[in-house]
Amino acid sequence: MNDAPAPVKLFGVRHHGPGCARALGAALHEYQPDAVLIEGPPEANDLIPLLADPAFIPPAAILVHPADDPSKAAFFPLAEYSPELTAARWALSHNAEVEFIDLPMTHQFGLEEADTPEGDVLPGEDEDLPEDAPPNGDGEAGEPRERSQPHPIRADPLGWLARAAGYDDRERWWEQQVEQRQNAAGLFDAIAEAMTELRTAAEVEIAAVGDGPDESRDALREAHMRRRLRAAVKAGRHKIAVVCGAWHVPALADLGPDKPDRELLKGLPKVKTAATLCPWTNDRLTHASGYGAGIESPGWYGHLWQNVNQPAIGWVTRAARLLREEGQDASSAGVIEAVRLADALAALRGFCAPGLSELSQAILGVLCHGEPAPLALIRCKLEVGDALGSVPPDAPAVPLQKDLEATQKRLRFKPTGEKKPITLDLRKETDLERSRLLHRLTILGVPWGVRGYESGTGTYKEAWTLDWRPEFAVRVIEANRYGGTVPAAASSKLTEHAGGNDGLADLVKRLDAALLADLPGAVGLLVGRVRDAAAVAADAAGLAAAIPPLARVARYGDVRGTGAQELLPVLRGMLERYFVGLPPACRSLDDEAAAAALAGAEGVHTALKTLELTEEAETWRGVLFALTNTEEVHGLLRGWAARTLLEERAIDADELARRARLALAAASEPAAAAAWVEGLLKGSAKVLLYEDAVWAALDGWLGTLDDERFLEVLPLLRRSFAHFSHPERREMGARVKNLAGGGASGARSKSLAAGPAVDEERARRVIPVLKLILGAA
Repeated sequence: MNDAPAPVKLFGVRHHGPGCARALGAALHEYQPDAVLIEGPPEANDLIPLLADPAFIPPAAILVHPADDPSKAAFFPLAEYSPELTAARWALSHNAEVEFIDLPMTHQFGLEEADTPEGDVLPGEDEDLPEDAPPNGDGEAGEPRERSQPHPIRADPLGWLARAAGYDDRERWWEQQVEQRQNAAGLFDAIAEAMTELRTAAEVEIAAVGDGPDESRDALREAHMRRRLRAAVKAGRHKIAVVCGAWHVPALADLGPDKPDRELLKGLPKVKTAATLCPWTNDRLTHASGYGAGIESPGWYGHLWQNVNQPAIGWVTRAARLLREEGQDASSAGVIEAVRLADALAALRGFCAPGLSELSQAILGVLCHGEPAPLALIRCKLEVGDALGSVPPDAPAVPLQKDLEATQKRLRFKPTGEKKPITLDLRKETDLERSRLLHRLTILGVPWGVRGYESGTGTYKEAWTLDWRPEFAVRVIEANRYGGTVPAAASSKLTEHAGGNDGLADLVKRLDAALLADLPGAVGLLVGRVRDAAAVAADAAGLAAAIPPLARVARYGDVRGTGAQELLPVLRGMLERYFVGLPPACRSLDDEAAAAALAGAEGVHTALKTLELTEEAETWRGVLFALTNTEEVHGLLRGWAARTLLEERAIDADELARRARLALAAASEPAAAAAWVEGLLKGSAKVLLYEDAVWAALDGWLGTLDDERFLEVLPLLRRSFAHFSHPERREMGARVKNLAGGGASGARSKSLAAGPAVDEERARRVIPVLKLILGAA
């Protein structure tokens, strides 16, 4: 099978592949080794017995991380069709010695300490035959490359083999040659021969360009694996099976003397590590997730693993069943026709059996009737899938992780691999507890649930979208430093740095989170700090940012039984300071600052309506009068204040029309007048649709503008009208038509009829432009 010493046989594999795993199982059964050495992290050797536990359900992953910095965790995913899992389970069931022999992560983390890769691509994980990192440049030999970059052959060995075989799709070549192979005899010999040729070609070119010997991570990993092989031979093992990434096979075939490897590994840095198992998901086995050893279609490979005979019929049947569940037409006759078409396509292309490409094309043409949307559903649900694995309960875990799992089990709220919307009714105790758990996990940086939109404010329901990600296991380990239970950890993290440099708005956000998560200890501490910060706060912008969330907490906290009414005195004091500070803060603002001030004022206005505080509401109306009566205040704020006073019935329509005529007088700067209009119309078209006097004032103002000034304010006006709904714009368009409709309609604008000097023909030229502004063209 290879040139290794007599007691050693090397099996070069792809990390995730049903055909490769099936062939490996048959080869091990034939060889009957008494020791199985697997490329993998030695830190996980104590976890190997758990891989045969019935509670270990792939996809799952070995997780290794520095003991003092879990954020640098490395994952080693295992699917049910991973050759490494097949080898470990075979060894355990046949009483053979089994161990992982890759370079320990204690050294790899030490080497990577200053530059840890992000995502799920592990140190060295993208460096074997199956890893699908695309080649640098065109992948042609002899191209210039950076010394730190892998050789093109090394970067994409599958691609080189596929091109040599006449394929332009590396995945198609591998699927046809390995995954759907019925007779696996000689497979591992062929893989070893191909890898030897590729490595020889790469080494010859490296030597030709003078790059020098290979001192990469590969060299360290292979040196360590050779040393473990020598140790197994020295221990008297009679038959040793080595399961490793195919690229490493040539380097392990000739063990050679131990001294060069020992010298190469001498003095490597060390980092204390910990290892455990964690659930994984199908979509994180894909290339698209950023996983360096990813595959294209985990669900399809799982289907091939479970359906050795006639996988095409089973696949099309599953696709038809899925389409029916989604309300699509997928008859039995269509299934038969799709299978026949897939077989015909495979025959035309010279393949022994249809692969995923032929099946997808047949399903698209027959079951999906040429529509890409149903095929995209099949891609998501079947080709990738939403499987989420599980691990045995006695797998090593930090206290926080165990508490989380116990809470999920108690609430019957276990994670799944699919993205799932749910609605929680806070009047039900179980739903309330689930809501608290989701809020606590969000505080801990584990956003299992993402809040959605709930109609109304302060209702008894919460909308969430649940989406559990495998990397959350790392975040749970990281958060364990805050406490051993979810409530304790969330409370500790929330109050860890509260105060200090936190502004009032940040403190209020923390308080809001504490109340939603029902963390009484954090609530008590944060209320005191909010009170202290509010007592000295005078900045209008900071107060405006803090008042709305605090008002919501005070108004609706009792839905959760938090007793938030104690916040009202604090809130009243903040409102008082905001009322005093707002008018001076709104003077001489530029457009950007005015928009920010208006956003804050809108938030405070909404908060007051939520709280229903009569005395404060009356004071607020006085503040609005001060804004609209002060010329130094930006027009955006003055226009909004005038419209708000009308809505609050503090002024009537005639008074609003008078203010509009003043703001839009000929002496006003066009930009300032346009800003006033934008503020007046912000959020609602009602003031224009139902107040004829305001409409006439706006129409009259536009009529006074010369061409240059009109072009200057046109973008501002378009911005004012852009947010109106289509029905509102349509109704305004109807009013514009009446402006040009003549006396029969009786609706001609008074401003156009006023005064003997009006040139009606010239005025009509404005109508098309006005229609464009209003969206009625």
